[in-house]
Amino acid sequence: MPSEVRFTFEGQRLSATPGTTIAVALDAAGIVKLSVSRNKHRPRGAFCGMGWCSACTVLVDGERRVAACLTPVVEGMEVRRIDG
Repeated sequence: MPSEVRFTFEGQRLSATPGTTIAVALDAAGIVKLSVSRNKHRPRGAFCGMGWCSACTVLVDGERRVAACLTPVVEGMEVRRIDG
């Protein structure tokens, strides 16, 4: 098993321990803003950590509304914020 998994967030190259969720990997890299609310355009980040809310949804490899708190980082994955 590799010691780290490489992925990108908004074009920034990052790495994480295998099995780490996207939200935890981004938090470890100092990134807490995962999206922007649709109505008030406020920053959103991980909230419940269990997939119940939609606060941490991100765009992963072109797939919208992926729960960052539940989805493990995969080698080569491209993650982007959802704005509104």
